[in-house]
Amino acid sequence: MVIFLGLKSAKADRASISKLDNASGDLRLEIGRRLELIKPNTWSFLWVIDFPMFEYDEKEKRYGAMHHPFTSPREEDLEKLETDPGAVKALAYDSY
Repeated sequence: MVIFLGLKSAKADRASISKLDNASGDLRLEIGRRLELIKPNTWSFLWVIDFPMFEYDEKEKRYGAMHHPFTSPREEDLEKLETDPGAVKALAYDSY
């Protein structure tokens, strides 16, 4: 199931963006409760450490940055940039 929530204007104010963020978080939690995906009194932490550097855009027929522009390829993946960019992992400040 995929649910998209969005604002009509690209010039949305911070209050509107905050409301949308809160509403989408509440919706995610409610769906999790209804589908019994959330175990009460349980914390399950997740650290993503092998975040992909690129993703393929079918419409554009090219790879693009998956995270943000302030990442670089991991040194051990540099040789993959030309031959297999989808296998390149990001070296991001928040991945270690």
